[in-house]
Parts: sequence; C-alpha cells; structure tokens
Amino acid sequence: MNVRAPILFAAAVSFGLSLTAGRAWPQTANCAPHDAVVARLQADYSETRVAMGLTVNGMMMETFASADGGTWTIAVTDVAGMTCLVAAGTSFDFTQDKPGVDG
Repeated sequence: MNVRAPILFAAAVSFGLSLTAGRAWPQTANCAPHDAVVARLQADYSETRVAMGLTVNGMMMETFASADGGTWTIAVTDVAGMTCLVAAGTSFDFTQDKPGVDG
C-alpha cells in the first residue's frame, strides 16, 4: 500500500473543500445526506452525475456537471450516506476518452 495515498487524499479533500467555500452552501458545513446534495446540485446548478468510482477506502466519488459544461462538482459519499463536496469549478469538458485507450 502506498503510505502517501491517505496523506495526498486528505490534502486534496482539504484543498477541495476550500474551493467550494464560494458556492451558496451553508458556511457551517460542506456535507449533507446524499439525496439532499444531489437535489441541490440539480436545482441550483442543473448538474447531474456524469462519472463515479470507488475510493481506496470504500467511499463513492462522484462528478456532477451541468449539460453545457458551465459548472461541475466533485463529491465523496461515505458508507453512511453522508456526502461532502470536495471540489467545484467551471468549464467542464465532456471527453470521450476511456482509461487505458490512446486517443
């Protein structure tokens, strides 16, 4: 196991949470039940899930983006269903690249 992976993940999450501070989420928390986060991203930013995967520690990572690529959000959900925002931004690019395929 790469001993640096948990440290790098923690640093990325801390940095990502700082990026989301400017969004219209409550200042006291960047986490909420999964259904509430998904509903808020859809209602406020017209974002839907475009990708997902599992982290090495069993959490679900999801990428949400608006259809026009104007905004995007990365969120991580724990096994209890609590979802935390990790990063958010603009100018999302919907690529057709697949892992391990040159192109």
